[in-house]
Amino acid sequence: MELFAPQLYFPLSLFLTMLFILFQSNKIYSISNRSLIVKDNNNFLFLIFAILFTIVVGLRPVSSAFGDTVNYAHYYWNQANDLFLLKEIMDEEWIFTYLMHWFASRDYDIMWFFLFVEILYVVPMGLSCRRLSANNYTILLLFCFSAFSFFTYGVNGIRNGMACSLVIMALTF
Repeated sequence: MELFAPQLYFPLSLFLTMLFILFQSNKIYSISNRSLIVKDNNNFLFLIFAILFTIVVGLRPVSSAFGDTVNYAHYYWNQANDLFLLKEIMDEEWIFTYLMHWFASRDYDIMWFFLFVEILYVVPMGLSCRRLSANNYTILLLFCFSAFSFFTYGVNGIRNGMACSLVIMALTF
């Protein structure tokens, strides 16, 4: 099930992020500084964008256009077919390995695993932004979404993205 050609995911995510930056900046310029600080200026439309982004990127096809996605998929399918012993691979990155093994051993499609990892990447980041600025967390989320590494962490370095997001959330506590 491909929503778009794999080569279009990155430019499309940049374009949609740019639209939301323009939308948010227009909204910010239209209100006073006092209202920006005190008033709850959250944007429901941006939350819909974040949810759609998580679903579309999480359910991406396995393609070399996404960097290491093919390697993660190969590793996942090897675990699903019991080609790796769990004891042998638990030495490094044991939480991620166990998570992958849990999904693979239950015969879930790789896309569900990617979606779950994407949720663990975006949701803690959103919670962190909410904790740092309850009234204007969508502005912080836009900073996160517009970072050059955001899309890459979501499709290529998924372990790193998930770990960084969880660490950022831990730091807000």
